[in-house]
Amino acid sequence: MRSSVAGLAGLLLLLLAACGTTGSAESSAPPASAAPVAVELPDTPVGRQLAWVLEVINAKRTLSDAELRLHFDDRLMEERNRVANVRRAFATMSIVAPLVPTELERTPNSLVARAQGNGGAVRITVTVERKSGRISGVSFLPVQ
Repeated sequence: MRSSVAGLAGLLLLLLAACGTTGSAESSAPPASAAPVAVELPDTPVGRQLAWVLEVINAKRTLSDAELRLHFDDRLMEERNRVANVRRAFATMSIVAPLVPTELERTPNSLVARAQGNGGAVRITVTVERKSGRISGVSFLPVQ
């Protein structure tokens, strides 16, 4: 299953390269038998957007156009290919759900979360537009 997480995350990186950012946080994975312990997400625009990303993925919900417009910045929404890539990425990541955020790295406009899922860990980076607080980039990478 770890190889499927790595393969999915690699595919997602390619799909979202145009709108995502990458982080540099790496850490060792918890033992396979340990249940992941969720960290608290900050009550900030980027924290709320990361919580929404996790909620959508964990609920295996299909994203409507209205929901995408509410959460993603206008630049992303203007390009149909990016919108389609976001939908595919969320649907693909739902395969390894539930995702539990276990570590966070913060900057003013982004959060890098290590999330433990079925079969492995994923690094999720969410960046928000400063004025609107809407998502300007999201990426998913496997954690080795």
